[in-house]
Amino acid sequence: MKNLLIYFIPIIFCACTSTIEDPKYTSGTMYYPIEEGWYISYKIDTTFIDFDDQNADQDGIVSVSSIQLKEFISSPYDDGFGGQNFKLDRYKRLDETMEWELDSVWALTYRNGQVIKYENGIPYIKLVNPLEDRMKWNQNAYNNQGATSSSGFDLRYEVASVGRVYVFGNQTYSPTAVINEIDQENDITNSSVKLISVYAKDIGLVYKDYKTSKKRYYQVKSSDASLTGNPYCGSNENEEVITLGNGQRVVNPFYEQDICEENPIYNVSSDSIEQWISRWEGGTNNAIVDWETQSNGTETVYVVSLYHPDYKNGFNEVGTEIKQSIIEYGIAFPTE
Repeated sequence: MKNLLIYFIPIIFCACTSTIEDPKYTSGTMYYPIEEGWYISYKIDTTFIDFDDQNADQDGIVSVSSIQLKEFISSPYDDGFGGQNFKLDRYKRLDETMEWELDSVWALTYRNGQVIKYENGIPYIKLVNPLEDRMKWNQNAYNNQGATSSSGFDLRYEVASVGRVYVFGNQTYSPTAVINEIDQENDITNSSVKLISVYAKDIGLVYKDYKTSKKRYYQVKSSDASLTGNPYCGSNENEEVITLGNGQRVVNPFYEQDICEENPIYNVSSDSIEQWISRWEGGTNNAIVDWETQSNGTETVYVVSLYHPDYKNGFNEVGTEIKQSIIEYGIAFPTE
């Protein structure tokens, strides 16, 4: 088996403030060197959040797990179209005390000024030339995933910034290209998916942050005869205005009721329901976040989402965040 003569470049840690550089570094290829022997290792931290989970801490964090990833650019090969691809060997391990194990083999190439990465055989245009702030491109031009989702979301990558300083944790890189790969907000499901990738000149990918989040508010349905467990009742029953953990003030829509857990929109007309919604949706410190109508097959059901006073921000957040941060990078030359 061949030995590897490894030259690595240590990462310098510093506490710096963000500054804006002249955004003249617009060539996408300068942010992703493709060279045989080039490698980057990362730490990947996965955080699960659910404020309702009995194991969650005060920040809603249920668990954090970590692994390490190394991407190694190995031998080039003919792509079958007159060009050249490079194998990207991807290794994983739990931590530095363990040996690297080959996880998968992807591929990289430059094509028409673009950086193309084959992830499990699917080509994505990761960077283009030139890069300009707020520009977008269809990263799926060489696959069949399209530029728009079936639900109408714009899937194209977008340049958040280029040629500027980027700081994450205690690491600072400059110049960088910051790409919004996913930025989706769904007001209907109160959910979001975000993914940013940060590339540093002459290094490659140095940071990636993927986050999914769903907000769960307190819901009142017109089909429910009573509101047992209503968080606006109990200890909050005599509070006309409730202060959330983040300092936000919210009016209590049930304060004036004789029976706090009685449902004010049950067994009443649609006009009465919408009048109740209008009263608590508008004005200062409104309690209602959103509302919609649904059909259960026999009737129209009003579903009203309100801030939940038991949570710091007025809602329970459930989600996952995966952060991939560079550890080291350099050249590893095969030797006999």
